[in-house]
Amino acid sequence: MKHIFYSFIIIMFLEGVAFAAPANSTSVSETMQRQAYTSTMNAMASQLMAWYGSLIDAPEKIVFGQGFQQWVDYRKHYPIEIKQIELIKADWVTTDGPVQYQFHVDALISYQQGEQIKTQSVQEIFLFQTEFLVKPALIDVTRNKAEKGAKSSHTGFDRMHYKVRTIAYAWLAYMDGVQGLEVIEKQIKQVDYAFAIGDNKEQGELIEIIANRGSYLAQGGSILRTLDVQQDEHHSDQITLNLIIEWKGINQAGKPVLAKIHQEIECQIQANGEWKINFIKEKHLLPDIAPWSGLLC
Repeated sequence: MKHIFYSFIIIMFLEGVAFAAPANSTSVSETMQRQAYTSTMNAMASQLMAWYGSLIDAPEKIVFGQGFQQWVDYRKHYPIEIKQIELIKADWVTTDGPVQYQFHVDALISYQQGEQIKTQSVQEIFLFQTEFLVKPALIDVTRNKAEKGAKSSHTGFDRMHYKVRTIAYAWLAYMDGVQGLEVIEKQIKQVDYAFAIGDNKEQGELIEIIANRGSYLAQGGSILRTLDVQQDEHHSDQITLNLIIEWKGINQAGKPVLAKIHQEIECQIQANGEWKINFIKEKHLLPDIAPWSGLLC
């Protein structure tokens, strides 16, 4: 391992997860660094959320890196009836390999054992192989420590908590250009998209609108600042994700752009348990004068 590249704390309230962003960028090279940073981070974060979500009452098979069998084998290290998983912190570090990164994760697992709810704290390392704008491959997971008896005073870190974050981070990575994100790409032909920036408004098929959106946001990166989840009180299978995103980069003319974006992602849970994205609406807000800094949520 060479050095700590970026570090963040995952704060698991309904707002979501926030990462420390790199310094302000204006040059093309810095813009590319921003895109590489956010796209890689978001794509890996989506897989990390999918991993932990798949441990909680998971009916669906999720493929990680070398295949489903890898998850089956490693699943034996966890308790059986997991009820929730609280991620305490995670550090993103680079390794000696030129395109390999690790997440060092501290998690608190609550599980059912007989009539009691018990807890276990774990420290795990997730190793990813990465290429620019390609979905990172999860190639190894190792455990440093597991201790019973830890206590948790928080609730709400259930399967839905991780599912919405799996979708949100994959979506941000997709917008920044990452390819191979099945959770998003298998749905894009079926999704309508509405885009509003000032007086400019468009609505239509996602692929077409995203291409037109590139006139304003040509190259850069997206960081999730808040995530709020709304569930229809009359239709429990209808979920809306409200995202506040910071986008930084350049427009088609090469001029620096800082955008504060509100997106609504309307989803429906299918009878087989899979999620379907029905509609995405985007509206640009006035950007914050003071830049985001540090570990914000």
